[in-house]
Amino acid sequence: MAVTNSSGTLTSQQRYLPFGGTRAIPNSPILATDFTYTGQRLLDSGMGGIMDYKARFYSPALMRFLQPDTVIPGVANPQNWNRYLYANNNPIRYTDPSGHWAIPAIVIAAVVVILKVIDYGWTAYDTVSSLSVALDSDNSPDVRKKALGAAVLAVGMELLEPDELSPVALPLDDIVRHGDDIGNLIFRKASGSPGSLTPRPGIDDLDLEKGGLSFFDSIENMMQQTPLKKGDKYVQVDPKKLDGLEVIFDNDPLGHVSVRPPSLAELKDWAISRGTGVIHKFTEIVKKAVVGDPIIWK
Repeated sequence: MAVTNSSGTLTSQQRYLPFGGTRAIPNSPILATDFTYTGQRLLDSGMGGIMDYKARFYSPALMRFLQPDTVIPGVANPQNWNRYLYANNNPIRYTDPSGHWAIPAIVIAAVVVILKVIDYGWTAYDTVSSLSVALDSDNSPDVRKKALGAAVLAVGMELLEPDELSPVALPLDDIVRHGDDIGNLIFRKASGSPGSLTPRPGIDDLDLEKGGLSFFDSIENMMQQTPLKKGDKYVQVDPKKLDGLEVIFDNDPLGHVSVRPPSLAELKDWAISRGTGVIHKFTEIVKKAVVGDPIIWK
């Protein structure tokens, strides 16, 4: 992977091992982008680097995803039953741009080539059409020759654009798959104290449809809405253990999950218990559904 400036001069580069570990390049500046291995965003350079694969986080040091896959593609393939596996354990042949599906690298390359052909085709078409109309409404042969030459020049200039040499996230990287159901765990920025697991009165109890205790279906989506700083904590909750509470995947904002009682009156009663020193029965339910200890963000 290489990065250039606007004049096309190489400013930094990075090489990778098959599973994403970095390889030293003598006398090379540090890569000036957080888009790294296979175009994924580097979130944390510690612990060998944690990368954001949209659906899940990936660790090149462990050569595994950090969360289990919510999708099992191709149940006939035994490799797919390891839900932490990266690229069918064969990153030379496969890549996993979405965090859900191992795709042959040649398919990704073919998609990029097709998209670029379409892009260059539209550039040529737009140039020919614009020049034909602008120079000669009769679209004479002489003008068509000029337009064709201009189109070839435009495509050639686009091929040589410096930004073509820069790391680019493939279109498939932007695909985030969300099913109608919720995965194994939901996540909330919280210390684990009773107050952090109780709705806020006057804020979270105004409307049953939009109220309740907020969670997210992935750490990524939680980070986008409630960013974590070093030392902050978050909890993982098993939604199947939230007996007596409704777990609603409303996806507003992206990945949002609302945990609330069946009625607005119960929600208000739950919220006003916050900060009183009395642990509400619904808070107890949430506490019992927390998986492990609160996790400290590093």
